[in-house]
Amino acid sequence: GSDSLRQDDSAGNQPNTVMIKNISYRCTPAGLRTALDQAGLAGLYSAVHIPRRTANRRVATNLGYGFVTFYNPEDVNLCYDRMHGKPVQFENLTRIAEVSLAHLQGRVGKRKPHPMSASAERERSESDTTLRMTF
Repeated sequence: GSDSLRQDDSAGNQPNTVMIKNISYRCTPAGLRTALDQAGLAGLYSAVHIPRRTANRRVATNLGYGFVTFYNPEDVNLCYDRMHGKPVQFENLTRIAEVSLAHLQGRVGKRKPHPMSASAERERSESDTTLRMTF
């Protein structure tokens, strides 16, 4: 539909990973899987990842977003249709979910250098072979 996610297939690859923003800071991967399952997406995704804060290990919190990889690229639009802009329960808190495409970051097939290294500076200047995260 007109409200679906735009997919860039210029390289011949359809993205199959979405970023879900506005999740509760206490949401775990299991909580995100529960939210996906309740949205009718059970069995359609292969992986769930929620980046965690590392500064204060006493209180486990995430960064307010997570990534979901689907088996089929077509299912990213189904996720968008069922979750984007809608109230979704993440653990014990209901939030309005924001769903967007997640794109690879760094060079394909190569380990990303430390951000402060000289090679990272060269990589930032070599935009023709670098894929960046876009939202």
